[in-house]
Amino acid sequence: MDADGSNEVRLTDDAVGAGAPAWSPDSTRIVYNGWGQTGSGPALFIMNADGSGVTQLTTDNDFDRWPSWSPDGATIAFGRDDPQTSAIEIWTIGVDGTGLTQRTDSGVASIQSFEPSWSPDGSQILFTRRNGNDYFAYLMQADGTDQHQLLGPGTSAAEFSPDGTTIALGYFPGADDGLWTMSPDGSNASPFLTGDVFQPTWQRLPNPVNPTTTVPSTSTTAANAAVVTPAFTG
Repeated sequence: MDADGSNEVRLTDDAVGAGAPAWSPDSTRIVYNGWGQTGSGPALFIMNADGSGVTQLTTDNDFDRWPSWSPDGATIAFGRDDPQTSAIEIWTIGVDGTGLTQRTDSGVASIQSFEPSWSPDGSQILFTRRNGNDYFAYLMQADGTDQHQLLGPGTSAAEFSPDGTTIALGYFPGADDGLWTMSPDGSNASPFLTGDVFQPTWQRLPNPVNPTTTVPSTSTTAANAAVVTPAFTG
């Protein structure tokens, strides 16, 4: 649909349902998790932006969810849920279905990794790690090395700004719950929009010119929420 909510178009017709769509960097394709016409899955599928050309990307009997397209358009990061062990780990796969690789391996079912999100240069992956009933924002290199905690407990769905200088995420520490921003090293965490809000997504526009991120220095009201927008032209 259009940004104003008009012109809704149905793109999928899965037997059970489809969700978690993510655009390719060139906006020509969409990756999503679905059940296909047979109702098996969920697996990952790729389709053209108009809903045509649907191809199944993953075919294992695990539950594949939370797909995220790499900035160079070559790789998909996703969370794989093993229904036999309840383990959830981050995996990557090429958009042509090759190179399936596990990137996290906690070895314990109670420690789960999911909701991957790439850095703008493709060198790092943000993800959520669950340890028991606590949720933490983690960052690792794209090859799975250097996994370290940035913030938590109480986080969800972190995402880099287009210029890579800021991370937005849901954070619920018990005070000022809602959307927060922080630096890529986990410092300078501060609330941006309080309330029952989570899963932020940054606006993407073409032709970046010295991208910057502007956030209100004092106000965290909904009236100021729209200023979290990278400065672009085009």
